[in-house]
Amino acid sequence: MEGLASVKRIIIEEDLSNRRKACPEDEVVNRNCLGALIDENTNHGFCMALSSFSSMIIYAHLAEKGSLCVGMDASGAMLQRPRLKKSDDCQDVDIQHLVMSIQPGEVFTNSNEYMIGKRLYSMLCPLELVTNCQTAEVVESHLRNFSDKVRLATGGWIGMDRKIKGGMTGHHILLRTDVARKCIRVMSNSCQPFSKSDLTSYSAGIQNGSIYAYRKEGQVNNRIIYHNLVVYAMLFMDTKFRQCKSEEERKKAAKSMMDWLKVFVPHFLKFCSSHVYRAFGDWPTVATLGPLKDIIEDLFRHTGKKITAEPSMSRAIAYLCSVIIILEVKSFPCPSFGLEDTPTEHHDRAEVCQVGIQQANTVSSSASLIELKSEDELYEKAKEVMSENNKFSKHFLNGREVARQALDALSTHRFWHVHLVSVDKAKGTAVVRIRIVYDIETDKEGSTRGVTLNYS
Repeated sequence: MEGLASVKRIIIEEDLSNRRKACPEDEVVNRNCLGALIDENTNHGFCMALSSFSSMIIYAHLAEKGSLCVGMDASGAMLQRPRLKKSDDCQDVDIQHLVMSIQPGEVFTNSNEYMIGKRLYSMLCPLELVTNCQTAEVVESHLRNFSDKVRLATGGWIGMDRKIKGGMTGHHILLRTDVARKCIRVMSNSCQPFSKSDLTSYSAGIQNGSIYAYRKEGQVNNRIIYHNLVVYAMLFMDTKFRQCKSEEERKKAAKSMMDWLKVFVPHFLKFCSSHVYRAFGDWPTVATLGPLKDIIEDLFRHTGKKITAEPSMSRAIAYLCSVIIILEVKSFPCPSFGLEDTPTEHHDRAEVCQVGIQQANTVSSSASLIELKSEDELYEKAKEVMSENNKFSKHFLNGREVARQALDALSTHRFWHVHLVSVDKAKGTAVVRIRIVYDIETDKEGSTRGVTLNYS
């Protein structure tokens, strides 16, 4: 172990020394660039792919174990060309990095392996794409080329028919990408059909490009069909996990579902949880919500935190439905107050807490309505989804269909508390304050309280 760590230090020091020699004194040394050009083309703009033999061998070794998870993240602009005149045929371009990364915590499921891997590296970058065009087609092209290079690096050869023979043909089992505010809007507008613009909206192009590169005949054509299928699988797993009596049974059920899904998907997709949380928090803007922005900003941040921490798909969807119901309400029925009624500076905490408990109970009961209760029901839903796989004009996220029963159940729920703040007997007017209750939480002392928004 110490020998490997020593070799690692020597390599890092030599590499850093070489980079410093090639870097001006007033610039920061780039430690990420892999430095070996494996692909270059101008079919879709400016595109270069960087990797190295060692990186390919490590990727192949981890992929062969069947537990390789990679992240692909598009960085901010590296270089921006000066704006050209309107008469010029060319347009402004941002040259960006698209980096594939391997984190030890996402690869080594065994605790002993993780400790070894953690000592050896903090992050590996087996592939890096430098381009001004991060579309699905570009990602697909470079991932296919990377797969070919990995096969050659692991003993493959080019046959007489110019096709690659032998070598390691496996790939990652999971792709993790970031998500941005635009993706939240795309996902929320689930009734809109799949379009070409969906291929280039932030992480959508990365996810679709990876699916294009690795899919087999009969598997999902894009991320829309993938998400529709996997949501149904996870809704069934909520029912299945409840039937399991031990952790061993839960692992066995999860492994069985993963094997079943592999028939339909080339690999699994995952949004980075921290990016999802930030995207929810950043979505409310003055442009979209006007003066309501400051009022509901906490609601969006809480929602992002809630659903990223929720292990149950049905409960996450049901909670989102409760937030949708809150945002759709245009007016709040108010109790009758008289001029002789006594105003209160603060709301009734016990009543607000009760409203929060009722909301949580309604969310739980709504979640059970959208779960899939049997394998036959799952297979029927999967058949419906895959029947649309080649009908691109009918590709849209099925969120509205999945959530319909939960939305109906939550639509009659009372999630607010109104109390009298002040009375002006001379004018015959009063001020009331509305507490919108959107969750409950328990403090360190074990006391339950409602989580609210203020609206006067």
